[in-house]
Amino acid sequence: MGKDNQENVCFNNLLSNKGGKYVRNKLKFLKNVESVSSWSESPDFLVVDNGKAIGFEHFLFDQTYIGERAGSRVKDEETWKMYEKYHKALIEGTYNSDEAAAALEKVIQRAFDISQLFDYETCMEQFERVFDKHVKKIPDYINNLHAYKEKDLFFLVEVSSLFMSNHTKIIRCVARREDDAVVFLGGNHIVLTERIIRKIESQIGILKGVILQNYSFFDLEKHIEDMVYLDTTSLEALHESIKSQKIQIYKEYFVYAPKIRTKVNLVK
Repeated sequence: MGKDNQENVCFNNLLSNKGGKYVRNKLKFLKNVESVSSWSESPDFLVVDNGKAIGFEHFLFDQTYIGERAGSRVKDEETWKMYEKYHKALIEGTYNSDEAAAALEKVIQRAFDISQLFDYETCMEQFERVFDKHVKKIPDYINNLHAYKEKDLFFLVEVSSLFMSNHTKIIRCVARREDDAVVFLGGNHIVLTERIIRKIESQIGILKGVILQNYSFFDLEKHIEDMVYLDTTSLEALHESIKSQKIQIYKEYFVYAPKIRTKVNLVK
């Protein structure tokens, strides 16, 4: 699944049932808006509500990075490339099952190798880098909406998580709370830290809101697992959105991904 396709998945999921009543109420205006399908500038998506322009800028926040590339994107590209190669071979009658099985094992191994790249400091630094990169473009986004007198801007953040409980049982996550207690994190909820919240607070009164959607690193079909809405119209509104959704803000968190070796990697 390419980057543009995943952007569309995230936008379409804004009206999913994930996130609960608070999120649905905040986004219910989308049921009556006009989507501008001919829009080709930034922000990524534009809808119009009674003459008001509402823009959504999408970006990815991953838990693993290879340089500045999101680990989940690298994993997805390599997996779909393998699929396309052997799907084509199957159609052309040149398919070799042993070769395909070996290629699949390599892709699985690569996914687990990437999962071991998690490092909390790197993860937070990359979130701040990507967030700031889009913040710098906000004047351009607003300028591109110059034809509309009223305009709102949202950040739509795709979160790629390693430890989604319904996709893997072997990667574990623990977090440190504000009271310094260390707790095990399960389920499919988005994990927010003090550093993430501080960065979002920097755009109070500039962005209308920040929407975060959780997807599993290991799910090629990209089913949405959770959605959070952070109201950035004021500091009070942000705190209320955190309280209303019963969101826990952690000091930090750690992911433990065990070393996995498939048969293709065993030394003979």
